[in-house]
Amino acid sequence: MITKKILYAGQPGTQKWIKQYGQKLIAVRYKYDDNKKQKMITLELYADLKDWNKDAQRIPNNKKVKIKIKYGEIDLGIRVKSFGGVWNKKEGVWECKYEIAKTLGLTDRIVDNVNYRS
Repeated sequence: MITKKILYAGQPGTQKWIKQYGQKLIAVRYKYDDNKKQKMITLELYADLKDWNKDAQRIPNNKKVKIKIKYGEIDLGIRVKSFGGVWNKKEGVWECKYEIAKTLGLTDRIVDNVNYRS
């Protein structure tokens, strides 16, 4: 099945659907099935609309973060390394995905500044 045309609400060719579905209409798609020799018109509608604000404090799970681990906390360094963490010699911190830091309970050790040493 091939989509040949997408019309967004308000564009010419969508008035019929706007009359039927109103402001819930997002898009109209024209799809063609070469095997069955059929044209299909699909509609994209929204089912629910709520206010939403982006959480500025949220850190994506795949974002790399820097973890401070003090000299002598060898077991903790080994755990981070076993989960894929990498030692950054230049900055003196471990780097790993945020998801790993959460899993190991190290979110309180995340540092933003570079050149951390102690």
